[in-house]
Amino acid sequence: MDLNVPIVPGLPDWVKVVFIATNGQTSFTLPGVAEDPDSYLLTVNGIEYARNSDFLVSGTALTWLGPFLLKAGDRVLVAYCES
Repeated sequence: MDLNVPIVPGLPDWVKVVFIATNGQTSFTLPGVAEDPDSYLLTVNGIEYARNSDFLVSGTALTWLGPFLLKAGDRVLVAYCES
């Protein structure tokens, strides 16, 4: 997991987490919780997917729902605004 929290005075902190998936992986643990649930952004190998249809977030738990099974080596990037 690669974690990058850029801090810019006066702006909210954005957290960027990169996971390298294993075959069939569906569960990921985030290092924190978004201030605004609508701020979650998830990409797999550079393609963006939609919250509540392709992935769910509850607290720090992120669940991948598909539209396909993740393969070993897939790059899963998650970004969100943290308070």
